[in-house]
Amino acid sequence: LLHEFNDQWHPIAIYIIITAAISLLAVIFAPAIARREAAYAPDLP
Repeated sequence: LLHEFNDQWHPIAIYIIITAAISLLAVIFAPAIARREAAYAPDLP
């Protein structure tokens, strides 16, 4: 029973880990990308 439970939740755990990793990368890289685009286009209104 425990083995079946682990097999059932394994894809969900992978999905949660991938989603958390993508969110973390977005939080890390969003300010850098925003600064880079602001440097390329400083005259935007």
